Amino acid sequence: MFRKFFKKKAYKLYLGNIHVVERKDLKRFFDQPPPLFFESNESLLYRKLAELFELPSAQHLNQFSSNELAIDIIIPSYQGGSLLFGSIGVPVAFLWRPKVEVLSRIYRLEDRKMLSEVKIISKQPWIQFFKGLLTFNFFQTNDLEPLLLQCCSKAIARHSKNLRVN
Repeated sequence: MFRKFFKKKAYKLYLGNIHVVERKDLKRFFDQPPPLFFESNESLLYRKLAELFELPSAQHLNQFSSNELAIDIIIPSYQGGSLLFGSIGVPVAFLWRPKVEVLSRIYRLEDRKMLSEVKIISKQPWIQFFKGLLTFNFFQTNDLEPLLLQCCSKAIARHSKNLRVN
């Protein structure tokens, strides 16, 4: 008799929007690889998010039911690590660690009511960053991928905790 009240509702999760905000800061010129030889960081992050969240798109649905949810994933800021020697007469080194920030929200498609919103920031540890510098590979686009994966897994875990879904 009481099973009806304690039964968990099964939800269907759809992919809402994926958005990577284009960088406008000055550092983007130093920590991005030349676009002629490498994929841009924005398209790399967008492609990786699309691979991580292989869900049916919510934009193709016409009618929504109460058990359908959507997740939006936004990367408002990121930076790649870099080491640059300036040619101002003396060598100048600029150092900063790779960092990815992910903002994610889950909402009900029926009424667009937000159920959970999380913001996760992951930075590469200093030791790992300095080990990467010793390889003399200055434009390491693959530095952002593990940070993105770490942010997304933490975001899903926090959504799960917020929504009390095990």
